[in-house]
Amino acid sequence: LAGGESILMPGVWDPLSALLAQRAGFHTVFVSGFAVAGTLLGEPDIGIVDQANMADVARRVCAAVPNMCVVVDADTGYGDERDVQITTELWESAGASGCKLATRDFWVWGCLRSLMGVPHRKALENQNPRKQIHPQKVLF
Repeated sequence: LAGGESILMPGVWDPLSALLAQRAGFHTVFVSGFAVAGTLLGEPDIGIVDQANMADVARRVCAAVPNMCVVVDADTGYGDERDVQITTELWESAGASGCKLATRDFWVWGCLRSLMGVPHRKALENQNPRKQIHPQKVLF
């Protein structure tokens, strides 16, 4: 990230998809909540994949590709500021290189609904307190 270049990271949902991405030459993958909801539960991403489900998938993916950067979807952190802290600690213990946090106002339910949110600048301002939780990891 320090180089200022874009990082292309395919969405993965399990160890096999992460291994396929690695074999295709990618260095970074994104454990997508949408993909996990679809493959784990056969449902759209409407908030039914919980923190424990995502932590389990993150652990399995990170174990399968230990030399890759794995960024894990953390939705809105699964609750209040303490829950965000717990989520980032769970993702770190799973081996994740970073996570993507969304503000509640900026979250797209199911990736299929209209984006109803706040201006981009305000969304970034809302993320700043979360960056203080785990400064050694990358939070998007």
